[in-house]
Amino acid sequence: MPNELIHPDLMRHLSRSHSGSRVAIANAAITYDPSNEPTTTYVIDPLMIDIPALIEPVIGIGGRGQEVRRPDQTIVQNPYNVLLYGFYPRITVDDQLIDDKSRTFDIITVAHDDFETQTILVCERVNPTPTNES
Repeated sequence: MPNELIHPDLMRHLSRSHSGSRVAIANAAITYDPSNEPTTTYVIDPLMIDIPALIEPVIGIGGRGQEVRRPDQTIVQNPYNVLLYGFYPRITVDDQLIDDKSRTFDIITVAHDDFETQTILVCERVNPTPTNES
């Protein structure tokens, strides 16, 4: 009979809370292509790099994200909760987050705790990585 004095979910939570990531924030910049059409690019903010964070996927039913049902379509989302250890009021939903594994996330929502010690983000993973220009 296995020893189950400590629940596996508690151990998983403790291991995640003590082994975080480092992230950077990239700001949206509007540029124009050769045909004069606006395009959005992202540039890493030099004041918003090396931020300690905890990134966890939001697990839905069956471990496959969340379904959003609309009258004309069903969308499957795979959001991530991101806890930034610090108060970062400059972050907006127009920005992107890049982690230390070179994964890029669109920021969906931004919130702060009442004591202004943490910034809480809900993000959606995307593929392109921004340039390091300033």
